[in-house]
Formats: sequence, C-alpha cells, structure tokens
Amino acid sequence: MRHLNKLFFSLFCACLLPVAGFTQPQENQVVSVEYSTQDQMEQKIDRLLELIQMKLERAQKVAEYKWHHTETINEPEMNQERLEAVKENFQNEHIIEMLLSLIDAEKCVMIQTFENYAKKNISIDPKKAKLKPEIKDLDLQILHQVEALASLLKDQNFQDILKHRSALILKGFSITDEARQIVLNPLL
Repeated sequence: MRHLNKLFFSLFCACLLPVAGFTQPQENQVVSVEYSTQDQMEQKIDRLLELIQMKLERAQKVAEYKWHHTETINEPEMNQERLEAVKENFQNEHIIEMLLSLIDAEKCVMIQTFENYAKKNISIDPKKAKLKPEIKDLDLQILHQVEALASLLKDQNFQDILKHRSALILKGFSITDEARQIVLNPLL
C-alpha cells in the first residue's frame, strides 16, 4: 500500500508540475531560482513606489489645503525641520539626497495642483480642506525603504524594473512626468 501511495504521488507530481510551469531538470542542467529574487525585488520596488505614491498624494492634499487657505507652497522652515529629522536618523548622503528629491517632487505636485485649480476656476473655500496631512512619518518610511534597497541601486535589472513599475504606480491628478523623474533621480 505504501508503495502505491509513493507511485501515485510521483505520478501526480509528474502531471501537475509541467502545468504549473515547472519541469524536471535534464541531466547536467542548472536549475535557476532567480525568479524568487526577481519577485522579491519587484515587491520591494513596488512597496517603495507605493510609499512615494502616498507621499505625492499627500502633497496634493497639502496643496489643496494651501489653496483653500491662501497659503504659499514653499515652506523652507518646515523643509529644514524635515531635513534635520532625517539627519538624526541617517548619515548616508544618498538618503539625504532622496529626501531633497522628495521635497522637490512635492513642490512640483503642489504647483501642478495650484495650476489645475486655477485653470478650473476652483474657488477658495476654507471649509473644503480641514487638516494638513502629516508627512514626516512617510519621509522616514520611504527613506528606510531606500536604505534597505541601497545595495541594489546600481543594479541594471533593479533600475529597469524601477522605471517600468514607476510608470504603472506613480500616477495621479497632479503627479506629472516631471515630479516622477525628480523623485526617481536619486534611485537611478
């Protein structure tokens, strides 16, 4: 009976594996497991891009708030505070460059939001935007993710995946190609 179970299991696997995309290696054939590394890389890239997407969407919300409260886009004091907070957590200049790129991309999104609102003649109404979203926490999440990916930044495969995935993930009302390029520059 035990012998029949082993035989049945072997036949089951032999039939199922090719359907699932697995084949039995031929003699002297090297079996590659790169797909898991590739999948893991794509997951890490997607997580980073999702965080950046959230950051840029929040920048749009901040711009909406500023539009409705007639505030200016540029806040050098707040940006300096963000920079100081990052310098407390990171010593790597590449990480600091990434934060500066995030700030520039946010400004780009805010300017685009203001331009979109001006074109559509959206009136100023302080009741429409209630709170400025907190953005410092996302700074640290993004920068920790970049730090975790630092060893891959010069890898051509990583860069190709990043470029491809960013076009799919980094989208929105005010997220322009310029904002996307600004935020990706330190990673390419």
